[in-house]
Amino acid sequence: MAEHYDRTVLPTRLAKPKDKGKIECAVLIAERWIIARLRNREFFDLMAFNAQIGHLLEVLNGKTMRHVGR
Repeated sequence: MAEHYDRTVLPTRLAKPKDKGKIECAVLIAERWIIARLRNREFFDLMAFNAQIGHLLEVLNGKTMRHVGR
């Protein structure tokens, strides 16, 4: 499925709780990246807000990961 959608899957290792922190850090970085770009904008309805978040998610997901190269 990941190959079909041209995505990279990086699962955490089994029984390695230290890996969970790395994933949570990645989620935090994505959250901050999106919020930083939306902080000075005004939205008057939820649909417009969600559409802009969706657009930014696509931009973020299209970026190449430095360490993986994909």
